[in-house]
Amino acid sequence: MPADHPYASLKLTPEGDINPNLWMLGSGSGSCQFAGELGMGFVLAQFIDSRTPADKIFQAYRAAYAGAGHTGPAKTMLALAVVCADSTEEAQQIASIRAYAKVLAHMHNMRDGLPSPQQTMDAIAKMSHSEKDYFDQCLADIIAGTGAECRQRIETLVANCQADEVSVVNVTHTFEQRLRSYELLAQAFEMF
Repeated sequence: MPADHPYASLKLTPEGDINPNLWMLGSGSGSCQFAGELGMGFVLAQFIDSRTPADKIFQAYRAAYAGAGHTGPAKTMLALAVVCADSTEEAQQIASIRAYAKVLAHMHNMRDGLPSPQQTMDAIAKMSHSEKDYFDQCLADIIAGTGAECRQRIETLVANCQADEVSVVNVTHTFEQRLRSYELLAQAFEMF
């Protein structure tokens, strides 16, 4: 920066040619193979479909990484949909809104935001068998419960697939529910 520029006195830390780590987000074997061959970290998007066998996908990724001759450890991350609330029932109710939104989007091509809690409850009572089956699958993709319940499920998943990191996303009807969910999860993991 020129000496008279307002940002001229700022110091970049750390200094040097440090490149960010590159990660590829994927949900199956094709993307994990590609990430391994390129030497990138791999993020398994289980917030899309939790039935993807993370252990097998990460094994395939690690094999592709090693097979491509990359040095250093292959890096893995689970990306999970998590909704924490003060009770299991409340968490399930909050998560059901996102599950119903996926039914609307994927079965009816309706992507107009999240339905209200009342719209969701009314719709669940009137769903066809195929809608209910898909709704149940979508709801199962979300780890929902108290902070302790969510921590236990996350730790079990990590132990099963040996993930190096976890990222969490939650989709809630209100910002306050989202904030509370993250607070409860952080408390459960003793982050503060």
